[in-house]
Amino acid sequence: MRFFIFLILLTFFVSEIEESAICLEEIETKETLGFLTSHFFLEFKHSIYGGDVVLTCKVVGGKIVVKTLESDDEASISYYTDLYKPVEGKFVAEIEEKMDAVVVNEGWKVKIQGNEFETKSVSRIFPCRW
Repeated sequence: MRFFIFLILLTFFVSEIEESAICLEEIETKETLGFLTSHFFLEFKHSIYGGDVVLTCKVVGGKIVVKTLESDDEASISYYTDLYKPVEGKFVAEIEEKMDAVVVNEGWKVKIQGNEFETKSVSRIFPCRW
């Protein structure tokens, strides 16, 4: 009986880890890093207009959900959407777009739990399946 209860709890624990973990894979080398988190931020400089663009992301139901898109530059955010509003000196769009993975270019900043690093090449971010 105890073993049965242990298996039920283990199944629950593993599903909770999967819901709160992301992997970042460098596409060229297939090198992968895993992070126990359900929230993260992606930041890049818009290639045409030069504004800083930030995506707020969350892991939900085995998908990456881009919750918001924001920029300090109106032209940079209007490149992606016309549905934004000014909020505290920035332009913010609520997106709620679900995807299996997010592909980021070289030079994007990834912010996870107070840590920040920059991608060195094209990389893919996706929910970990451990």
